[in-house]
Amino acid sequence: MLRIFQTKSILEGTGAHKGELSVISLAKETNSICVIDDRIGRALAKSLKGKTIYSAALVVEALKKQEAKNFINKMIANGWRCDVETYKEILAQIEIK
Repeated sequence: MLRIFQTKSILEGTGAHKGELSVISLAKETNSICVIDDRIGRALAKSLKGKTIYSAALVVEALKKQEAKNFINKMIANGWRCDVETYKEILAQIEIK
């Protein structure tokens, strides 16, 4: 789901680019993780006690989750059985990590 936010920039005058400032401000307002690659932006976010992740690391995490789902589905295709509730719990655990 795509949502558009208007942020209140609390960080103008820090030397970071407007895009990074928007990401950091939004993360602070929503208690979220900053997906940010810029070194200055990452340092600024960390100085404000924000959590950060590189965009490449986000892609790696998404691929790990997809790989885990594919592996579980291959196990099922090869005869492993579990009830629907267990399957839903497994998928939920994959999403949490």
